[in-house]
Amino acid sequence: MMQGGAFEIARQNYAKYAKLDFFQDLLHYMQHGFVICQPQLFCMFKPIWHDGQRGWFVQMAVGEIGELLRYVPCPLSFIAFCRNNDDNMRVIQWDYFMRRVGAHYGYKEAK
Repeated sequence: MMQGGAFEIARQNYAKYAKLDFFQDLLHYMQHGFVICQPQLFCMFKPIWHDGQRGWFVQMAVGEIGELLRYVPCPLSFIAFCRNNDDNMRVIQWDYFMRRVGAHYGYKEAK
């Protein structure tokens, strides 16, 4: 991880890829979502509605995605994200996501 850790990488990615203000988004996610900030992990995410289902939208994640799973409060129908803040929201069903990513890190979904 570069000097400054995951937070600094997230800030630099915003400067490079996004037309959004990093600190304005940070404040929004602190008020309306979740912010995880550790030396090796930075993530901003919140629950959203999409196609009639409730899911998690990950605005920014830096670090091991398996670590993020420790902080998601509960499973919802899907997890979604946009790569490098493009306008193409990728939606992955939660069960599929857990099978692919969770298994890689040794996590099991609670029934």
